[in-house]
Amino acid sequence: MELAIFLDITIILIISLILFQKTLHLFENIFMFLVTDIVFMNYMGVLYDNTKILELSAKIDHLIIFHLYEVIVIPILTVWYFNFLYALKDSFRKWMLTIYYLFTVYAVEFLLLKWEVFSYKGWNASLSFIGMLTMLLIIGVLKNIFKQTLRKEELL
Repeated sequence: MELAIFLDITIILIISLILFQKTLHLFENIFMFLVTDIVFMNYMGVLYDNTKILELSAKIDHLIIFHLYEVIVIPILTVWYFNFLYALKDSFRKWMLTIYYLFTVYAVEFLLLKWEVFSYKGWNASLSFIGMLTMLLIIGVLKNIFKQTLRKEELL
């Protein structure tokens, strides 16, 4: 049941990403998706492989859900975030969007914790917020560097 619900959510996210009007260039969106995928997979890999803070469930359905979360859901939410961020002009709305993004990502994480897809040992919500905010900063800096490269190559 959990797998079916999460697959439905993932499919809706993929379809809506394809259909919604993007404010950034196609190359920037692809770059952000791939960078988010790499950064977030490494972040989660450190948590569950190296530090053993995150313990994955042994059920195959839960592992599929976890990898969908890691590979598709978080990168799509991040691409949306940056597209909306660069569409907004007011700094107050940008801060509100950032807070909304962080709470959305945490809500998905909380759902996975409730479904027992993974569990934490010695970890709390504030550390997840800090991790996601750090990831956003890294992706934002890399996106700006990539945008400068696109301008230099005259693709923008």
